[in-house]
Parts: sequence; C-alpha cells; structure tokens
Amino acid sequence: MCTNTNSRPGSKSPNQPSSPLFRGPLTKKRLLALPGHFYLISNVCHDPITPLLEIEVKADMSRQRLWELIVDCRVNRRTVLVFSDAEGLQAEKDLRLEITRGWPTIE
Repeated sequence: MCTNTNSRPGSKSPNQPSSPLFRGPLTKKRLLALPGHFYLISNVCHDPITPLLEIEVKADMSRQRLWELIVDCRVNRRTVLVFSDAEGLQAEKDLRLEITRGWPTIE
C-alpha cells in the first residue's frame, strides 16, 4: 500500500469519496440529530447489493414520516450509513458491487 506523505492526517484528496456522517444502528434520537439534508442507505439488503432502504432526505422532509418509513422497512435499530453528498453514497454502492462481483448467483 502506498501512502502520500504530503497530505495531512484526515485530509481528503479531491477524488476520494466522503466518509459517512454516521455508521451504526439507527434510532429515532439519532435520526433527529442528523443534519437537514443527507443520503441514507441501509446495511441490510434484499440481496447482496440491494438495500432495504436508500433515500435522499431533504431538509423540508418530515422526520416523523421518515421515521415511519424506516420502521415500515424494518431498518430501525439496524446499521445504516448516512452521507452528506450523493458522491459518498455512490462510492458505497460501487464498493458493495465490487465486493460481490464474482459471487455465485441463484437463479
């Protein structure tokens, strides 16, 4: 592995995707503490790469209605990842796809 000695610890290179704002079990308290606009993806999936819930949460979205959706999808208290931008979300999806590449499929 090669490391760049010119960058400061914690600094992000221009082509590096953003880290999640939050990764862990989603509670209502945690949901209410998140910023106004974010992207949420569940770590629990229908199949290896299709999450139970993937949603862009806009600032004007009702957090109560969002919580109801989270409970209906059975994602509450399960691990989710929250990103501040679509690029971070896409990088996570690409990573999941890369990890599962070559896995046997069931038809």
